[in-house]
Order: sequence, then structure tokens, then C-alpha cells
Amino acid sequence: MKLSIIIPVFNERPIFLTFWNNLKSAPLNQIPSIHSVEIIVVDDGSTDGSTELIRSLQDKEFQFDCGIKTEVRVFYFSSNQGKGAAIIKAIDESAGDIVLIQDSDLEYSPKDYPKLIEPFDDEKADAVFGSRFVGHPRRVLLFWHSLVNKLLTFVANAIFDLNVTDMETGFKLIRGDLARSLNLKSKRFGIEPEIMARIARSKSRIFEVPIRYNGRTFNQGKKIRASDGIAALWHLLRLGIWDREPLKPGLNQTLNTLHGEHSQIYEPLLLKALQKKPRRRPLKILEIGAGVGSLTPVLLKHGQVLATDINPTYVEKINQDLGMYSDLKCQVWDASQKTASDNDLFDIIVSFNVLEHIENDQGTLKNWSTLLQKDGFLFVLVPNYPSLYCKLDSAVGHFRRYSRHSLSSKLSDTGFKVEQIIYGNPIGILGWFINGKIFRSSNLPQSQVWLYSLLKPILRFIERPFEQKTGLSILAVCSLKQNDKINQDKNIKTAA
Repeated sequence: MKLSIIIPVFNERPIFLTFWNNLKSAPLNQIPSIHSVEIIVVDDGSTDGSTELIRSLQDKEFQFDCGIKTEVRVFYFSSNQGKGAAIIKAIDESAGDIVLIQDSDLEYSPKDYPKLIEPFDDEKADAVFGSRFVGHPRRVLLFWHSLVNKLLTFVANAIFDLNVTDMETGFKLIRGDLARSLNLKSKRFGIEPEIMARIARSKSRIFEVPIRYNGRTFNQGKKIRASDGIAALWHLLRLGIWDREPLKPGLNQTLNTLHGEHSQIYEPLLLKALQKKPRRRPLKILEIGAGVGSLTPVLLKHGQVLATDINPTYVEKINQDLGMYSDLKCQVWDASQKTASDNDLFDIIVSFNVLEHIENDQGTLKNWSTLLQKDGFLFVLVPNYPSLYCKLDSAVGHFRRYSRHSLSSKLSDTGFKVEQIIYGNPIGILGWFINGKIFRSSNLPQSQVWLYSLLKPILRFIERPFEQKTGLSILAVCSLKQNDKINQDKNIKTAA
């Protein structure tokens, strides 16, 4: 793995050289998984000579005492933009598998790196926070600073349903791809609560480990004031109430937004489709494009599930969350290609919001037909109404939207017989039109999806008359045509 150490700097000249030399003592040789390191320094418009000091150090080769391979990159802001701006810049420039935020003072010790990185290796963590309030021995801290921190941490835990002990810690480590996808906006000290809030909203696995802490006083150069505590509280309320999108616009953000709401939006459609299924048990089920496993638990109630996705991170998350199920297997697979287990035939193939992401959808459907038992069923759900195609679609990687006619034609041409059409989410048509067509947004607002899910028990009565005729999604329940069943028998005999 590659480690990115990001260091925001503002007016730290008196101690920066000591910090820089102290950084070299980090015992990275104790972490076998780390093979290379990049150090990204962002000088946030320093005016005390820090800029000149950093330039002089940049000209000299940096070498950890343990000898691990290291690259140093420095970025300079012409004026002070804030700690948050410096961190966002460094994260965007990073390329590491793990991003480690290191304040450019002597409060946090690089000697703690091994135990901070350990949960990424042993527990498959998404983020690790270093806590100043757990573990022994620990240095006694200033009462009022500790009290404000605990109050802010309490508010954060209540809003985001966590139990962290040190929300304002300066030691935050994040999985690299997750860090670079976070929708970070805070330019100043609001970055600390924002990082925690975005990670919590992304439903990531957070771990805490005890750390050393050598806190500074104001006379020693500490920059946080009482007003920063008030600002942090404001940011927590803002992030908790209306600024709820944890990830940058795109497929990851959309999946994250929908993940917690599948029980209201997609699960009822799947349950309707499952009324048509072979009678034998246990069923062999192939889930194509399982994402982070939102619907996988429903399928596990009906048989043995092979959950697949093109994204290795999603497959790993399914393993983490559902690995205790003996009837579950997970596999990284590009659904437009032949499956690795060509001789396996499935009783049910489930594909929700996948086909629209594949350019050659007809060729893909033909491949899927070769994976289905002769009396099996394909459940394929796609977005409805080509006229609704907009920036929202292109942002999440849609090649197209479908109509009932176009979907049925493509299924028929590839060997499937459409047994039933089920519509879902009629009210979503209005939301997609307003966001995508009127406001031309490329982002699916989590607050709107959350509100829709919250009101779903009431909206269900309004939607019911329309569900027979229309919806934002179309679910086709399909079987194999008779001639394809005959070909399937021939293929089985040939394989035998």
C-alpha cells in the first residue's frame, strides 16, 4: 500500500524544523503493508518565514530513519485560505491507499502511525481516528478545551448516531479512494467536524485508537479559539440537517444516497417479482451489480446468492457486512462479460439499475440468457422514460433510459419472454424532472430521498393508483423463450 501524509502549514516557522525532523522518526518499518510514502505539504499563505523554510527543506532529500521510499510534494497558497482549504487541496492531489492528516506542530506524534494504520490491515477500516481521551497513560489536558471538545463530540454522536470519543482529533486517517470522493467544503477549522460528518453519512467503518498528545497553549502557538467551537457547532447542525451529501456527485454518491432507503424504494419491487420463482429450494441466485449489498439480505432469505459487482470496494464491503452468511459468495465481475463460472446456471438472476450502465445492453442480455436455468427467471430493473435523460443520468454513468416498449423489445430479441411489468416510484418522476431537467443538477439530493422514504407510508396511498401505469423505474420479470430453453438443454448436455 501507499501512504499519503498530508500536512497543512500556516505560520509554524519556530517549530516546523523540529517537527520535520521528528517526522523522520516515524516507525513505518513496523507496518509491512506500507511500501511507499508520499508527503504532501500545503503552505497556507504563511507570513512568518515558514514559506522560505519549507522551500529550503524541499531542496533537500527527505529520508525516513527506517529507509522507506518517500516522495515530497509542496503546494503554496498565495494567501491564507484556511486549514480546510489546505487539507482539501492535499487530498485532491494525493494518490495513496491511505490518507493520513498530520498537523504541522508537535501535538501529534508520528510514532503512533503503526497503531493508527493497523485497523486498515486487520479490520478493513474505512477511517481511523486517533483519540486523546482513551487509553492509558495519557497526558492530562486543559479542562475547558476538553469540555468544549466533549460537548461537540456529544452533539456529533447524537446527530450522526456514533460513539466516537474525540471528534476534533487532528489525527484522521481515511481510505484513499474514500477521502478523494468526500464532498468537503469547509475552508477553515470547520473541516474537522465536516470530515467526521461526511464519513459518518457515507456509512463507512470508523475505528478509534488511543494516541499520544502533547497539547500546546495559546502562548505556544495554538490557533483554535472559542469562536472556532461555536463555528464547529454550526457546521455540525448544518451537516446534520440539510447539507447531507457526503460524497461528490456521481455513482458512489447515488449508491450511498439510495443504500439506506432501499427498503422503501426497491425492496417492495423485488418482493413482488419474487412471487414468480421456481418452487425448489434452496434457489441459486445471481445478483448482478449488487453495489454495497442493499438487496442481498432479501435474496439470502430465498436461497444461495452469488453477489457480483464490477467495483472491488463494493464487493469487499458486502463481504464485511454479510460475510457471516454461509449461503453467500461474492465475486468481482464485469456484467458485460462472460462470467468466470460459465457452467453454473441460476434459478433467478437479479439486475437492478445495471443494464443502463452497459453500452452493449443487447449483447449483455444475450450472455445473461446463457446463465439461466430453463425454468428460471430474470428480474431486470431499469430507469423509465428516455425523455427524462439529463445530467443526473450522465453523472452516474447511464448510457440510456428505457421505455416499456424498448425494454420489452430488447428482452425479446435476446431470448427472453416478458411475463410481467412492474412500475415503481411514480412520485420520483417529478423529483427527477425538477432536479435534472429544471435545475440541471448532477446530484441526487440525499435530503430529498430521505424525506421521500420518511413519508413513504403516506405517499404509498397516493402512488398506488399510478403504479399500474407508470413509475420512475420499470421492473421486467422474464423467463426464457421456448426455443432458448431447448438450446439451454443442448448446452447442459454438451457441458456434461
